Amino acid sequence: MLSARNESGFRSSAFLIASAILIALLTCASSVGAWFENVASDENQVETGIQRIRQLKFKKPVPILHKTRAQVAQILMREVANENGQQQESDARVAAGTMLGRYHHATDVKAQSVKLYLSQIDAFYDFRRKEMVILEGPRQIAERLGFRFVGYGDWRDDMVLAHELTHALQDQNFQAGSRITRISDNSDAVLAFKSLIEGDAVLAGFAYVRGGMDESLADFITAHLSDLPQVSAAQSKNMPDALSIPFLFQYAEGTAFVREAYRRGGWDSVDAAFRNPPESSQQIIDPSLYFDHPTRPVRIQIGGYQKKLAGWKKILEDTYGELALRMIMQMSFGREASQVEVARRWTGDKMVVLRRGTEETVIWMIAFDNEQGASLFADFYSQVLDTVDGTQNPPGTPDALNHPTPHEIDQVGNKVLVVAGPGASKFSTLAPSIWQASKVIDPNSSPPPAPSADDDQTNAISNGIDHLKDMLRDWFLYGVGRGDPLRY
Repeated sequence: MLSARNESGFRSSAFLIASAILIALLTCASSVGAWFENVASDENQVETGIQRIRQLKFKKPVPILHKTRAQVAQILMREVANENGQQQESDARVAAGTMLGRYHHATDVKAQSVKLYLSQIDAFYDFRRKEMVILEGPRQIAERLGFRFVGYGDWRDDMVLAHELTHALQDQNFQAGSRITRISDNSDAVLAFKSLIEGDAVLAGFAYVRGGMDESLADFITAHLSDLPQVSAAQSKNMPDALSIPFLFQYAEGTAFVREAYRRGGWDSVDAAFRNPPESSQQIIDPSLYFDHPTRPVRIQIGGYQKKLAGWKKILEDTYGELALRMIMQMSFGREASQVEVARRWTGDKMVVLRRGTEETVIWMIAFDNEQGASLFADFYSQVLDTVDGTQNPPGTPDALNHPTPHEIDQVGNKVLVVAGPGASKFSTLAPSIWQASKVIDPNSSPPPAPSADDDQTNAISNGIDHLKDMLRDWFLYGVGRGDPLRY
């Protein structure tokens, strides 16, 4: 597999694997020299060729370094040491994912991330340092994909270089690294953008070793990459779907998405996608939601919990997206279960993770295409949460058994509110406050016509009267009869 590391992915993995990766990599450091295999390609030739294929120019030279995995581990550990705040966010993401059913409680997310990373990576472009790093063994992993149609010799080395240099072109021409930093509080948007990044690099890398890009090559690559998740699963039988599926999604579904862009206008169309990137895994899964009838995810702002959960500190905000919902349903009901299809009705979500001491509470609001979709999800997801274990006490303590995570679910219209963790004990007063203070904005709705100058005075008087009515009603009725709690 041709893996690439962007800034967000590079930093996030560093925080996830923490000290575990250093131990794992240093353990094998003594044997690295015996099988380290340098890339034998002419780097200058590949740099020239990939610019021609991809129809983009380098604006500055790209340093290309050769490192062992132990050396990369040292880099990752320096990242961890310098980013303590990010470590806290990473831990909170793992805790939230476990509480919400994204990860099995028994899964060691950090250790499994190490295993996945070590089994897949060949090389990476570091968006932070603006350099490319080649690791040992690129031929071995490249052969697993079975893309022998391009010939033999050093083609695999050329493909590795071309793939990673495409990431450098993306960074220098479209500021890919800085964009990922800007959207780092939205895992779904990051996954969508990574899918664009990887899909572009896959097509460009294979086009380079074939000497050009055309429709037949794009079709061939896309057809074969659709089998990639199954191939990798067979090689990593114990790898949790929650980790392997998003990783492989970037390559398989990302390539299909970029192939669709290329079909509509060649590399110019792919460039346009970088200037206006997809915002959700849903748009990658169904490219028509990006190309034919653009459908952006709704934006949700969660509020109203601060006073009700005084003493809790917000650690992070995040968005899961359709792919994560699909994985949660698959883990509980099975890959082919009908419940999985409710994820297709997702239109947006937002979660807030709060911490108090060593405890976490997650507030999660999910929007669906209609009330029926929300009702189905609320029913299915209640069953999921009923089986999710809470935090396990250390062995030897009086209560060392797992217990279901405290949780509550509420539905209003096409939206579902979930609170998991100790904060759920206050749900009866917390939920109304959140519904009242939160905002849901649909960017796909047509904006109302701009008011004319003649309407300004009328609107001001009308708004003033409505505001006065609200004040009087709240004063005399103490909030009774407020009506729709989603009236923002």
